[in-house]
Amino acid sequence: MRFISLLIIFSFSMLSHAVVVSDLYEVQVEVASQSQSSRSEALNEAMQQVLVKVSGNATPLQDEVIQAETLEPDRYVRSYSYIHNPITDQLQLKVLFAQNLIDALLRQTQYPIWGRSRPLVLVWQAVEEKQNRFVINTDKKTWHYEFEKAMNDRGIPVIWPSLDLEDQMALPMANLWGLFRDDIGVASERYLTDAYMAGRLIQTTDGMWQYTGFFQGSQAPLSLDAKDESKQAVFHSVANQVASFLAQHYAVQSGSESSSQIIDITNVNSFQQYQQLLSYLQANSVIKEVKVLAAKQNSLSLELVLAASWDQAWSTLALDQRLLTTDQPQTYQWQP
Repeated sequence: MRFISLLIIFSFSMLSHAVVVSDLYEVQVEVASQSQSSRSEALNEAMQQVLVKVSGNATPLQDEVIQAETLEPDRYVRSYSYIHNPITDQLQLKVLFAQNLIDALLRQTQYPIWGRSRPLVLVWQAVEEKQNRFVINTDKKTWHYEFEKAMNDRGIPVIWPSLDLEDQMALPMANLWGLFRDDIGVASERYLTDAYMAGRLIQTTDGMWQYTGFFQGSQAPLSLDAKDESKQAVFHSVANQVASFLAQHYAVQSGSESSSQIIDITNVNSFQQYQQLLSYLQANSVIKEVKVLAAKQNSLSLELVLAASWDQAWSTLALDQRLLTTDQPQTYQWQP
């Protein structure tokens, strides 16, 4: 079961892809029944989850203003429905929140907003259960559900290795279990993701679940460790560590002073592409305003009013691979 709706475009010739988390403002929480009291409690929990998901960390939940708002979440809700989860056999409340209201609350309280464009993460996850070792992929339905739910709760899009013969030759179980970073890096290259993570999970003699692993993106690697009585709690701890790490690089701090950047964009060959480009830029959480300074044949000169530095703005734009660098300074090529 997939939790995060993704727009994933792979272009193997250009080694590029774009990932958009389209259900960033949607949350699913378990409910005991469809009663009003159960729904009210679930809506409160759902709003807390969406604030963590959008901001990239749990810090906003400590704010008194936000705490008061989560007690009355109804005005932030766009729609909700009840669904049955076939994996857990539990009733869930599916809640869609209004993006403009959630973003406005975070900006009002000066907490960061991490936009819909997020790094796609390849997951290599080995497990030892009852002296049997295996690697999680979509065939391991319950394990796959638990890990992916934890990542979805933090808004992290993931894909899983196919574990075909090529994977098995590039990364034997012993090498994954040993967390041999060079071998894991080589095995990950075929998937063309923004980042990858690898870990091993084992149940210790005292009944605790112990996770050891690492996350590797464009930044320095992040070591991951977690231990708890339940594997679900361990997976959520790991997801929290990864999300907090990524949010430090990509989330935009609300209330930041504006800056501006002038850039030239080529390969805009029609009015439709012109509209697509402006819509794309305006949808980015880092960009407050787009001003067209000049248009000449198939190129545009734009001034971007930013909510952060250009370096941070470019780090989010680069994820999508819709703008490519050129050999000219501050000139980018649009990929329609």
